[in-house]
Amino acid sequence: MTVRAAFDIGSNSVKVVAAERLDAPRLDAVTVCGLGESLPATGRLSEPAMERTLDALADLVRRARAAGASDFAAVGTQSLRRASNAAEFLRRAEARCGLAVEIIPGEEEARLSFLAARSGAGAPDGPCLLFDVGGGSTEFIRGEGDALGARLSLELGCLHLREAHERSDPIRPDELAAMQRAAADALAPLGREPATLVGIGGTVTSLGTVALGTDWDPARLEGMALSRAQVEAQLERFASLRVEARAALPGLLPARAPVILAGAAIVLAILRHLDAPGLRLSARALRHGLWLDRWGGARG
Repeated sequence: MTVRAAFDIGSNSVKVVAAERLDAPRLDAVTVCGLGESLPATGRLSEPAMERTLDALADLVRRARAAGASDFAAVGTQSLRRASNAAEFLRRAEARCGLAVEIIPGEEEARLSFLAARSGAGAPDGPCLLFDVGGGSTEFIRGEGDALGARLSLELGCLHLREAHERSDPIRPDELAAMQRAAADALAPLGREPATLVGIGGTVTSLGTVALGTDWDPARLEGMALSRAQVEAQLERFASLRVEARAALPGLLPARAPVILAGAAIVLAILRHLDAPGLRLSARALRHGLWLDRWGGARG
């Protein structure tokens, strides 16, 4: 069987899954590199951020090839949608890594994410609202079974929210309050129809691993329940700590320590906006949906 690799180039991290069958991946990896760093202020990808991301991408391509991958697909999301010099990044990614990166709109990002979550063991049977908190945007999609409903992409991401509001270490109470207000205000376009809330992506799975106090384990994260009270407690804990101390927390990838507070603020704002008691987690995300869409015979 052919090993195929799907890459997700996000605002905060680069991710890959390489597999013959998605239920038994040979490689499923994430590198945090901050491609969207300073983008809201400048409108451009910085040279250091591009170099970090290209280094990470080249390493993940090498690892995917070592895992036997011969077919590749790669997509870029919010930072590449926004940056005026995105074409330069795409040119360099193809020249250096041999990847033709497609910049996808937010609605397509949401569709692929929904496809990923629906393929996992923790997918709900009834109506659900799926969300994915990224570095530069948050995607929402409603659906039931395999039927997709309304899709929404908001310019609300943990990297950019942190850059706008977290100026002290640890964060000051007034900065945290402003961060939470900004997250709540950004959710105004989101409806409040009842549905099971399902979170995917690095922010919510990091909250899950911190709750478990263990390394990333998809078998334990898939379908895991996380209560609103747990998210509130984690936000308070992150806010009380310096970034260096957050990085030492069991279950948290150290590279996610700078943005996890802002990510938790977004998740809590979503729960409050929807008056939801909690959410379910899925360990599958955009890269898994891309893999299924290209090679798994499932079109969503």
